[in-house]
Amino acid sequence: MKSIRKLMQPLALLVMALTSSLSQAQILEPVEWSFSHERISEGQYELQLTANMDAGWYIYGTELEPGGPIPTSINFDEGEGFELLGPLRYPAAEVKYDPNFEMDIPMFADRVTFRQTVRVLSAE
Repeated sequence: MKSIRKLMQPLALLVMALTSSLSQAQILEPVEWSFSHERISEGQYELQLTANMDAGWYIYGTELEPGGPIPTSINFDEGEGFELLGPLRYPAAEVKYDPNFEMDIPMFADRVTFRQTVRVLSAE
């Protein structure tokens, strides 16, 4: 009986460890965002927001037809210290048929960078 107990304790710990690691493996984060900026000229900067998607994953385009999924959106809150110059820029999305929505949908796969030019109005 004592030998069975000695065997069961490590086995129970192993099962708990595996269960714990499997439950953590179910948390998906298929898109990683990074942010950077580049000085264009005195007081003007290009903000760069880059999405890196895991293989087989994608994000939707920014302009979608009604009845489809929620489009990707990037919003800048207007501030006193800067102003937006021009629209948000990004490459053309690849259009693919999505059987879940039964329609063609623009989407980005692998990596996409969204760019916004801003002018700094004050150093504060």
